Amino acid sequence: MKICVVTGTFHPEPGGPSTYLYNLLGDLVQRGHEVAVITYGDLEEEYDYTYPVMRISRRQPIPVRLIEFVYHILSIGRRYDLLFVNNYGLPAVVANAFLRKPMAIKLAGDFAWEYSIRHVTPLSELQQCILALLGPPASIYENLTLYANTIPP
Repeated sequence: MKICVVTGTFHPEPGGPSTYLYNLLGDLVQRGHEVAVITYGDLEEEYDYTYPVMRISRRQPIPVRLIEFVYHILSIGRRYDLLFVNNYGLPAVVANAFLRKPMAIKLAGDFAWEYSIRHVTPLSELQQCILALLGPPASIYENLTLYANTIPP
């Protein structure tokens, strides 16, 4: 299968999502899958991966880099069977409105957000501000999280 991976962070940047994808993609390539990565990054030197990695500079203004991100998803993603989105859905959702590809989105929670949702009621001022800024996607996520916390392990 040909998989286009869309992520906000990728190896060698530190953190769980970067490490997770780096390991996962190596395994997928070993199993015969073709992968490509679209991510943000400003590396001095590029690493020698067995698959293409397109990095969009974080030094650009946010609207410019979002447009560039969507452009690269459109131009690269059209040659792939699946979009695998790792915690960075907006550009992929916009691009996929045109591509019409199958898309898998992996969402991972932020510890501070998860803790505050579970242990702080009513919503703190910070949470109210975040929900007001992000709108419906944050509200949907919050409601799913609250529901998930009611399910016994």
